[in-house]
Amino acid sequence: MRQLRFIIFLIATFFLCNQCSQKAGPGIARSADGLKIHYTVYGKGETAIVLIHGWMCDQTYWKNQLDQLTENYSVITVDLGGHGASGLERSAWTLDAFSDDVLAVIQKVNPDKIILTGHSMGGFVALKSAPRIADKLEGIILVDSFHDIWWPIPDSVKRPVFEEYRKDFKNASYVYIYNDMFPEDADSIIRYQVAIDMSSGPADVGLGALEDMWSGDYSETIEKVIDLDVPVILINIEMWPTDLNAMNNFGFDVLTMDDVGHFLMLEDPDRFNILFDEALKRVTEKAGTD
Repeated sequence: MRQLRFIIFLIATFFLCNQCSQKAGPGIARSADGLKIHYTVYGKGETAIVLIHGWMCDQTYWKNQLDQLTENYSVITVDLGGHGASGLERSAWTLDAFSDDVLAVIQKVNPDKIILTGHSMGGFVALKSAPRIADKLEGIILVDSFHDIWWPIPDSVKRPVFEEYRKDFKNASYVYIYNDMFPEDADSIIRYQVAIDMSSGPADVGLGALEDMWSGDYSETIEKVIDLDVPVILINIEMWPTDLNAMNNFGFDVLTMDDVGHFLMLEDPDRFNILFDEALKRVTEKAGTD
């Protein structure tokens, strides 16, 4: 299923990039450990929006944002290592390794300015990557990545989850995604497709990435991002509460979206794109005053 979806994605890429610059289209970069990282460039623009997918997803999860974003920006979508069409030959699936993947793509494409955008786990990858591209960074947009400050997740919470995942990753992850990441009235087709797609990925990638993400203490990472003095905008769902006081203390702006689950950019792309546009305006306004 993933291979078929990627072929369809490449066909769509051809038509979207028909009027693009020479850099537009699919490409491959080599991460720090030599792993092949697949990416796609769309559109023209001095500023590139780098879209980083979440855990067990791939670059096609941003398909509903491309038309709008390429009106004013170039866009780079990435398949992190172990995801989508990218390589699987890696011993440890960590956020630092995923940040290496993003950096490799950025170095290959070499845009003048960058807005990092990550969904879910991709948001944590964006935060890790931001200080590494400080000279190009205009801002960061986190899509349902960061709701509170209680990381790392306690062992009492992690242990039963990982016990189930190690027994039967495919079934356990499917049940979790289908039952816990969508509202009850979510579109059944999207809900099913996302759950099937994500649970079909390599178990070692899923377990390794989740363990590393849930074990992280991000206080130092956040301090480094705050020191960059770039706007950080959160687009969060209302289904899971956001600690607004904590986010305000960090200087992060928060936009919220109701009646959707964790995959808001797929569930209601029209409303999500309006919020995304607002987030981009806030980033560019801040960049214009510096």
